[in-house]
Amino acid sequence: MKKKFKMPSALTILFCIVIFAAVLTWIIPAGQYEYRKLEDGKMVPIEGTYKEISSNRQGLWDIFSAPIKGFTGVTETGADGSKLIKVEGAVGIGIYLMIMNAFVTLVMKTGAISAGMSQLTKKLLGKEILLIPILMFLFSLCGTILGFWEETLGFYMLIVPVFISAGYDSIVGLLVIIWGAGLGLIGSTINPFATGIATKLAGVNIGTGIVFRLFIYVLFFVLGAFYIMNYAKKVKNKPSDSLVFENRESDIEHFLKDSKGNNKITTVHKKVLFIFGSVFLILLLSVLPWADIFGITFFEDVHKSILSVPLLKDILGKIIPFGQWEIPQLAILFLIATILVGCVGKFSEKDFIDAFFSGVSDVMSVVFVIAIAYGVKIIMDDGHITDTILYYGGGLLSKLSGSVFACASFLFYLPLSFFIPSSMGLATLSIPLLAPLADFVNIDRDIIITAYQVANGLINLIAPTSAVLMGALTITRIPYSVYIKSVFKLVLIILCIILIMLYLAPIV
Repeated sequence: MKKKFKMPSALTILFCIVIFAAVLTWIIPAGQYEYRKLEDGKMVPIEGTYKEISSNRQGLWDIFSAPIKGFTGVTETGADGSKLIKVEGAVGIGIYLMIMNAFVTLVMKTGAISAGMSQLTKKLLGKEILLIPILMFLFSLCGTILGFWEETLGFYMLIVPVFISAGYDSIVGLLVIIWGAGLGLIGSTINPFATGIATKLAGVNIGTGIVFRLFIYVLFFVLGAFYIMNYAKKVKNKPSDSLVFENRESDIEHFLKDSKGNNKITTVHKKVLFIFGSVFLILLLSVLPWADIFGITFFEDVHKSILSVPLLKDILGKIIPFGQWEIPQLAILFLIATILVGCVGKFSEKDFIDAFFSGVSDVMSVVFVIAIAYGVKIIMDDGHITDTILYYGGGLLSKLSGSVFACASFLFYLPLSFFIPSSMGLATLSIPLLAPLADFVNIDRDIIITAYQVANGLINLIAPTSAVLMGALTITRIPYSVYIKSVFKLVLIILCIILIMLYLAPIV
């Protein structure tokens, strides 16, 4: 009897891609552009400076080194002696995930989430489906405005149990978060990490083309919400229709294992839920670039006023104002919140430490997945083939007509995003080279920016090189093949729609 094929794990898939990238360094000629340093420290290629260089083929040692470098990151020394970040490492986001999950573990052990969801379910009795568009909208807003992506990894252990307890499955919880934020990224309006950087590099205002991007955001959000709600209704009405039905019992055991099942909200529960809600409110307020986007300096002014008090300044230490927080500051936020929950929940010192490290250990496999995903780019960069792919791809695009060029740019960005999932990295590398080509085919540069961000956002939702996607699948215990099956039709619909829209954009 033949064994049924089983999809390899995320770790295996990514390591195979690392090997494939290494093989490409033996096939694709090595080359590089000359780079110039921007005011913010980013390095951008200079058009017309590409040249072939001696190959740097990646061998066995390099393949096994890639995941290690993926943990630590890679820096290089500039001509002026300054250290420049070449590839971010998984250490920072890994620490964030471990502390965040420790926070979730302690919150779950108090029974607050279970009690809160019991009350919410009663209020939404028969209307649980409304959780999908509401939560998706919140995540999509964070995506289109904040560039919310890596930060979503902190929500799966919070949201997935909610949908499982409401009668849905883990796929619904996964899709609400990752497609909520992902559709926001696809239709990025003022996302500073994708649209902001890309418009700056293209030499256009961030408001240029915003109506087109807003239309894409609204259209795809509505489409995605209906798609996920349709699947959720099927699962609710007939649980056996779930793509992960065979794992239903183990998912209930895994995601609701720390729930105490107490239906009454106690004073302790209320305090824990207050901390829980406050943490995510602070998270949203702290990462939104108020001053840069909206010109609001309220948080910076308050920060300066507080630190102007000598003793208070020494007590607080080197705190950073809201609007400037990144992953390290968010990790600190969750660490403080974890300690507060431990105190409010009246954990003993031993129980607190046990719960903390239980949460930490649960996401170690996720951190490994992210590190190996980073290793793919490291292999390509060390093999000097990233610039080569960009050079020849850009050369082919420049020979096309306006409408065809817009569509071809999108198609070109799809495979490029596979190997360079980072929206910032892809923008920094490609926009300075591709945006000027738009002038030669007589179309607006913002169309290239739209093609770039839609392609990059879409690929990050399906590619195994997307560290966030593979991390999310590992957290939710959903096989990659099952996930692709769940979103395959939606991806095809979006592909067809965006190609039509990009083809018409230069004309209308």
